[in-house]
Amino acid sequence: MLLSLFKEQTNSPASILQDSLFLVDPDIIHVDDFVNPVRDLEVIGNELQLKDIEFMERRVEDLEKSMKRSNDKQLKIDHESCQRVNACLEDGKDVRLGDWKAADIEILNTFQLLTAKPVVYLVNMNEKDYQRKKNKFLPKIHAWVQEHGAEPIIPFSCVLERNLADMSPDEAAKYCEENKVQSALPKIIKTGFSAINLIYFFTTGPDEL
Repeated sequence: MLLSLFKEQTNSPASILQDSLFLVDPDIIHVDDFVNPVRDLEVIGNELQLKDIEFMERRVEDLEKSMKRSNDKQLKIDHESCQRVNACLEDGKDVRLGDWKAADIEILNTFQLLTAKPVVYLVNMNEKDYQRKKNKFLPKIHAWVQEHGAEPIIPFSCVLERNLADMSPDEAAKYCEENKVQSALPKIIKTGFSAINLIYFFTTGPDEL
């Protein structure tokens, strides 16, 4: 599952939170019948790359049509940049991990490509594994992420978060203390903000509304 953080006044995701299911639960049926988080990450990554390739192919085609009608040098520069981006994607590499020239970055910033977005990996575990911070899939997913950008990995438990949300603040605090566990939501929020270079700030004074 992919979750997106959106910046204000834009229709494109500023960051992608990738939620991978790493728990074995008889009540949850996986589309491929068995859990393999590395395979799932590769499938999702490939789908995002294919979507970007589709966009870039249309962009290259539009530029080539424009180049036939105009001698504008900028069109050639843009076309060369697009060809480099497309080659990166065709090689199975996410755009954010590419080595780009200043001219490439300038045009890339106008595309809002999915694989150019920063990624945060959310590891959904059952509550027991989350509590002890151990799961047989964690070393495999950690190794994969290190080979694909080394971006943040945050273990969490949907079951725990749901249960805490159903409790009063006092009940939730008592439950966390007794079970030596805590919600991962604050860390997810802070990491997501950091990924898209947003900050918290507080204001003082009378209400303006």
